[in-house]
Amino acid sequence: MFIHLGIGRPYQRSYHLLKCEYITSSCAKKGDGFVFTAKYVHRVLLWLENHIPELQNPIHEYRYGYRVYKVYPYTEDIWNLFNTLMLFSYSLYRYCYNGDVVATNYCYNKVLSDLSEKCSKGIDSCFEAISEWGNYIYRIKNVKSEAGVKAFINRLRKSHERCLPVLQKYFSDVLNYLSFREKRVNDPAVYTNDSLGYAECFNGTFNYLKKFFDEDRARRYADRMCRGFNTVFLLTRDGIIVLDLRYSQDPVDIYAMECVDKPTYAMVKLVNVSNEIGKAFVNWVALLGLDKATNQIFIHYVPRTFVFRDLETCRKWVMGLVDNRGRPIEQDYELVEA
Repeated sequence: MFIHLGIGRPYQRSYHLLKCEYITSSCAKKGDGFVFTAKYVHRVLLWLENHIPELQNPIHEYRYGYRVYKVYPYTEDIWNLFNTLMLFSYSLYRYCYNGDVVATNYCYNKVLSDLSEKCSKGIDSCFEAISEWGNYIYRIKNVKSEAGVKAFINRLRKSHERCLPVLQKYFSDVLNYLSFREKRVNDPAVYTNDSLGYAECFNGTFNYLKKFFDEDRARRYADRMCRGFNTVFLLTRDGIIVLDLRYSQDPVDIYAMECVDKPTYAMVKLVNVSNEIGKAFVNWVALLGLDKATNQIFIHYVPRTFVFRDLETCRKWVMGLVDNRGRPIEQDYELVEA
């Protein structure tokens, strides 16, 4: 049995790792094994293969599919080392890369220099060093993640407080249900969905929504709600709010992240967030508005990636004036408010 390592190049070819009973390129041609993105693992493998004694003398080399393959006799230690290095490379990339080339290179050099010194002493020492750095990166990641989540939730709460006057003036029915983590009531404006199976969930939700919508729309809404979990849907017609409580271990809240009160319309940008200790997941982002001329309430869901985009950019996306990244699609236009 042999280990084949196909060395790729960033943005050109991935890395290919496999074990095979043959030493020739016939193994690579079968396409078995594991594939790793070169931009994550390339720097680590090139640096360390010259410092790990067991990797310095492959018994065979060949070229196939724009990769150079190195072949080693199979041992459990070398196979586990390759897999460990590949997975560690992904963590190291996320830890070091921050858009600053100098800082990124400094981070890589610091970690890889330490690993090179310890890996040169043998596989056991290398495993121990990789484990130490992996645990350290994991701890740092958790600290940064918790700090980021805390800052994000604080930002949402502050912006929500600033938008309370607009919510109270135009959307008081919705405001009553913006935070519901302890709410278990079945108000006529609120449908509580707690059916675990899809069929049971769909039938109950569909029959409820048929009271307010035509069958096609009720079916689409019910299907979407029952395929998701632990979320909230605002249906502005008749002030319906659907609470999904099937998997409600984590609290879910809706915050008003931005708001405007114009002569012709009022609008708030709502963010639906599942929040637990150290984590926050944005379920959806929506624009809830009121057309003052017709007294018509409306809601438009926008991409979740727009959570940090301003309300005006979200509004332009609804009108088809910007793409999913917020970049203008049409340059030559003038937006006139009627």
